[in-house]
Amino acid sequence: MTFCIWVLWATVAWGQEDKDLELAKQAYQYGKQMYDEAEYEEAIQAFQRAYDISPKHQLLFNIAMAYRMNDELELARTYFEQYQKHCNDEEYLQAQVHIEKIEKTLDERQKEEEERILAEEALREPKPPADRLPPWVIPSVWGVSAIGVGTGLFFGIESQSKTALLEPMCSKNLCMNSASPIMDGVRQDAMIADIAYGIGLAAMSTALWLQISQSQTQLSVTSNRIILQGEF
Repeated sequence: MTFCIWVLWATVAWGQEDKDLELAKQAYQYGKQMYDEAEYEEAIQAFQRAYDISPKHQLLFNIAMAYRMNDELELARTYFEQYQKHCNDEEYLQAQVHIEKIEKTLDERQKEEEERILAEEALREPKPPADRLPPWVIPSVWGVSAIGVGTGLFFGIESQSKTALLEPMCSKNLCMNSASPIMDGVRQDAMIADIAYGIGLAAMSTALWLQISQSQTQLSVTSNRIILQGEF
């Protein structure tokens, strides 16, 4: 974002024979160079030196612009307001546009800061304790999880054992006759194993969630690990 500044060399008659005015001109030219090179702190100091020597109101505008570009908006607004006390109507309106944009930016930043403070305060406030469950609930859910996984494991082994019995029968072309009851048993055991595993894993997830929600526990996730802190 680039803004124009007063080019005093072209618009203001500097006294060529006055030593102070010559110093003011040199300070102004250096400030303009620094402003063009985005060295705004140097530009501010140079414009201020020129103004101290020769208090021309256009230099107040340049100082204000350098402060604005340096993101020192309160100071920029102050110098724009000082400039408005000495300029004509057209210049006044030009400065007012800058003031209104500055005030809009300051309002937005103030709102963001207030929202940030509220968010930090909300994080610092202690969370209300969770409703306590009866002490037997969580162990019972863990028990259901263990039973489900154990049952699934048992019937999974049974299904694999019966499948192993089919191989010699099928090698003797008995799959369609004698092996038919065994195949039914394999399918039944596999179905029971799947259901039991599902129940066991669902109960395990529920028990873990209840364990965390009922304790003072914090979950921290880093780039390479998950840390669970608290008391169970």
